[in-house]
Amino acid sequence: MRNFLKNSIFIGFFFSCWFISASVGPIKVTLNETNSITLFFPSEIATVIEPSHDFHFSYDKQSNMGVLKAKKGKDLSNLTVTTNDGNIFSFVLQYAKEVNHFVFVLTPEQAIGKMHGSSTKAIHSKEDTISIPLTKLKKIEENSTVLENSNIPIVENNVLDFNEKPMAVLEPELDLYRSDPETYYEVFCENTYLQKPTIKKVARKTGVIELKINHVASDKNEMYITLQLTNGSLKSYPINDLQFYIKTRGGSEELSLTPLYEFNTKNVLKPNSSFSSVYVFKNFKLSENQHVYIILNGFDGNRFLMLPLTNKIING
Repeated sequence: MRNFLKNSIFIGFFFSCWFISASVGPIKVTLNETNSITLFFPSEIATVIEPSHDFHFSYDKQSNMGVLKAKKGKDLSNLTVTTNDGNIFSFVLQYAKEVNHFVFVLTPEQAIGKMHGSSTKAIHSKEDTISIPLTKLKKIEENSTVLENSNIPIVENNVLDFNEKPMAVLEPELDLYRSDPETYYEVFCENTYLQKPTIKKVARKTGVIELKINHVASDKNEMYITLQLTNGSLKSYPINDLQFYIKTRGGSEELSLTPLYEFNTKNVLKPNSSFSSVYVFKNFKLSENQHVYIILNGFDGNRFLMLPLTNKIING
């Protein structure tokens, strides 16, 4: 009889968890093989139900941060994470060629349930989660605004009701972008500069020094250009600031481009090494006769290196 009661309580607990998961939408995450998605939980990760082998979730013990990666061309899977404070987070993982959000800062309100010993407490959740490319949580709270989301179902008496007044959704991303754009740029750059190159075989080399472009990405009103410098010698080279110009084919005038923000730039290129940097510009488009020229001056006396980028690379 005692064993029967134990089994009944155990089955009831997991049925409770299943029912809550089915009543509210999980968090949707899109990803692909060239990007990594970072998840910040409100407390340390306790247990994980792994996704299929097409996706990989990694985290360190006693950490509240996890990283998601995917293989090419795969469709759907799911991930469940329980944190030390008892919150249960459910995710739907979907492969996508284009990824718009790289960092998710989660709150307890986004959990599908909360464990309290042998019981589970339901928490109102949204069908679509908030994805926020930032790490400074104080600025999230200070700069949050409230928007409506008409796609959020309301659960009442165990019935989904889409006609009720929608819940309020915090949307701090736009406010941070407006109030502290450099912090926004920094986090976006952190999520792009070490990814696999999406542009290949666009490079220039002078002696042992090579300059190549790895990515061009657009977000909001800005363009992010990721460059890689490589030194194939046993000698260190001082690195001057890169110069950016727009020039029309056959014309003599040059339009100088000044970055709004620079990420991971260095003054010295060490022996047998390479590093990637990201340069942020206001969005712009090139005509068919225009090129962007990136110039590295004076890295070895009077030597220079020039990398031209066509309108197809810049315009995407």
